[in-house]
Amino acid sequence: MHKKPDGKWVLTICLAPGTYQYKFYVDGEWIKDMSQVDPTADGYVDDGHGGKNAVKIVGGTSSLTVEHDPADPAYLSIADNRTVIRFKVSPGVVDSAVLVTTVGNFTMEKQVWWNSGEVWRAELPVVSFDYHFVLNVNGTEFIVFNSSESPELHFDGVDRFPQIEWVSRAVGYQIFPDRFFNGNHSNDVFALDHDELVYNELTNEKPILSNWSDPITPLHCCHQYFGGDIVGITQKLDYLSSLGVKLIYLNPIFLSSSVHGYDTYDYYQLDPKFGTEAELRAFLDEAHRRGIKVIFDFVPDHTGIGAEQFLDVWKNGRNSPYWDWYFVKRWPFKLGDGSAYEGWWGLGSLPKLNTTNPEVKEYLMNAALKWLDFGFDGIRVDTPADLPNSDEFFREFRERIKAEHPDAYLVGEIWDLSPEWVKGDKFDSLMNYALGRDILLPYAAGVFSGKTALNLLGKYYASYGENVVAMGFNLVDSHDTSRVLTDLGGGK
Repeated sequence: MHKKPDGKWVLTICLAPGTYQYKFYVDGEWIKDMSQVDPTADGYVDDGHGGKNAVKIVGGTSSLTVEHDPADPAYLSIADNRTVIRFKVSPGVVDSAVLVTTVGNFTMEKQVWWNSGEVWRAELPVVSFDYHFVLNVNGTEFIVFNSSESPELHFDGVDRFPQIEWVSRAVGYQIFPDRFFNGNHSNDVFALDHDELVYNELTNEKPILSNWSDPITPLHCCHQYFGGDIVGITQKLDYLSSLGVKLIYLNPIFLSSSVHGYDTYDYYQLDPKFGTEAELRAFLDEAHRRGIKVIFDFVPDHTGIGAEQFLDVWKNGRNSPYWDWYFVKRWPFKLGDGSAYEGWWGLGSLPKLNTTNPEVKEYLMNAALKWLDFGFDGIRVDTPADLPNSDEFFREFRERIKAEHPDAYLVGEIWDLSPEWVKGDKFDSLMNYALGRDILLPYAAGVFSGKTALNLLGKYYASYGENVVAMGFNLVDSHDTSRVLTDLGGGK
């Protein structure tokens, strides 16, 4: 946003018709209740964390307005080895359309539609060509050019956002390592010596190690361990292969302070409770031998309180070489005190990293490259939108990853319909809760009618390039949600 002379901060953007939620992030803090600060909103909704998001409703138009941007994969992409050209218009306006190119004319078809728009498409070979559209509207022919100065649109035949071919053929399987299978009981005890509760100065609780069939306790979320490990996953690869699995997504496996692992201590070290690097190497080799790709979970937004860099700040304050790695509000402080430093969503166990610091950025990006070099096939990135410099960070992240591992699969944890993240400069795909949980699950549960679901599907598929859709990380539930079995009333 930009500050005006009168002190107001503003941002003007063009939005397609629809309903949008938003929240302000001011001086490193989210505004909890937007109804208290933005009276211009069209409404306010619960943000799921005890606050309110603002809502803006953008209306549509029934006139002949053709939307087409060759730089946006939603309108031009190379998918499954053919060029796909699309345009968007208001519903019911266009009767027929032809894509006129220097390599031939192609009849366009209405592909998807929803209550405020529709998309027309054609496909043709992957070659260089000039083009324009010819639309028939109520018997009148309209020619849609680029501009009066340069009438023809142009595609040079270069694929700047290559589709990763293996993804569209892959059935995925998510593994939460501690709870999958215990293949090596000798490493179980290693979970206890570096758990967050060992460091946290605001609690007297201690982590516990349970047998596989023991009941869960109040610590089950984060500090009750059951011993699942890399050897256990390796022992189950034949079972996974029998299910048709071709992609394994591992929740965090690096040195961390909890069962879930999203509080990393050392991005360069496999957590000993999961095994050794030799065991990890054997797992990847065995997975690849079966044609199974493996991606790992990566958390660039925050560390755990036991991270070497954060402990140094806790001990030495401004004299620490890592002082600018974090956002410290006051020092000295107690480990776990989220009021003394900025934590992810205010949690003292998850101190936020200052990713605008070049040292932090290098530390994280080199860690990601290390594990791709080691043999992983891609990365799922945790909470990318929460980084203070998310746009700049992930543009560089993609550039550096793809320079060395062009076939690496990059997935961002974005929950809503957000095509701005998959335009060829950040991620290959998002965690498509916007498809699975926002459309398919309500339809399966009888909340949405078929008409409503079809309308939402139309808008969804109109928003993303066909190359992006072909790389979709499509799921309905995960470790962050209730299970589909529970959502649909089963499992009782």
